Amino acid sequence: MNCFWDIIKSSSRPDIVTQKIKKILLLSLVIIQVICVDTCKSFDTSILTHKEKVDNDVKPMRVIVNYDSLGECYPWEDNTEINNIANVIKNNLDFGTDARTHYLSVLVRKREFGNNLLWSLTGFSLGALNLLGAPTNSFSNTLQLSAAIMDANGKVLKVYETYGTNTEYVALYHGYSSDDAGRTLIFKTIGIACKDLRDQLKKDARNINMLIK
Repeated sequence: MNCFWDIIKSSSRPDIVTQKIKKILLLSLVIIQVICVDTCKSFDTSILTHKEKVDNDVKPMRVIVNYDSLGECYPWEDNTEINNIANVIKNNLDFGTDARTHYLSVLVRKREFGNNLLWSLTGFSLGALNLLGAPTNSFSNTLQLSAAIMDANGKVLKVYETYGTNTEYVALYHGYSSDDAGRTLIFKTIGIACKDLRDQLKKDARNINMLIK
């Protein structure tokens, strides 16, 4: 009889061990999720209102944004976010004054989006690498803008092409959550493209001032 009970007890041990391992793994996953929520960076809303001025040597123009191009390149965004994108473009091309005789018309020519899922391979470490800061994903964006100087009659005087490229990471500590990474990517890429345009306008200030005198 004792031998029979010993067999029963020994056969039940693997089940107990398996249950303990499952509980430990489940608890680990919960802890990782909590850490992810608490330690990822959040979207910085100040990016929506931050302004960058065009060089004072360039005569002021009124900046207008082509909304049709925004709708084509950001078809999944609602009207509120489209307005945010337009405002960020305007804020990054701030002339200080709003001239009425000449315009700088900006439209989005092209937007390329990349999703680097190779970072998901870090999941084979059962989250250990991710807890150390290794990304779980990254998003890349390349943006092409066209900016046309126009007179009051709508005549195009000169056109500039500009590009912006950026990458944001889904990661703890130095990265964002998936949603915040995607949203941050949109606005930071716009800022990079607009900086290139400001540099072009500054270098071409003399010619621009002759065109809009």
